[in-house]
Amino acid sequence: MFGYVMSDYDKKVYAEQLADFLPDKMIDAHAHIWLKEFDPVTAEEQKACVSWTRMVAEDCSIEDLMQTYTDMFPGKKMRKTELLSYVLGKLGAEKDDSVLVGDTINDFEAARVNAVFSVGVSWGYGKEAELKEADVIVHCARELRAAVP
Repeated sequence: MFGYVMSDYDKKVYAEQLADFLPDKMIDAHAHIWLKEFDPVTAEEQKACVSWTRMVAEDCSIEDLMQTYTDMFPGKKMRKTELLSYVLGKLGAEKDDSVLVGDTINDFEAARVNAVFSVGVSWGYGKEAELKEADVIVHCARELRAAVP
């Protein structure tokens, strides 16, 4: 993982105080994932970015995040499929009028399970093989409007 070491005390607190309290399935709707290679280069881009994350670690990939969940919440599941279902229901959104724009296999699985059209973006963190799971792939933001049916 990206520099975090879970101590025996951390494991003890989790086992004794949190394991039974936390639900078996959880959704993290707000996660900070970043790679140094995507750092903003212009002043305008810098204003739009959260910078505190770089003080914690140089990189925090999706793999780092998932490993953090595995380490911190053993036996619990983090599922994007349930998050999308909840958001659609909360908003009263029609699936035919909804689009999921993403870049990982988890994004496209959530879209497929929820019968939502998916657009894979090649500028994200996902690998090329993951993007093939999307309904359509775009390579720049200008292509998004034309990609959506």
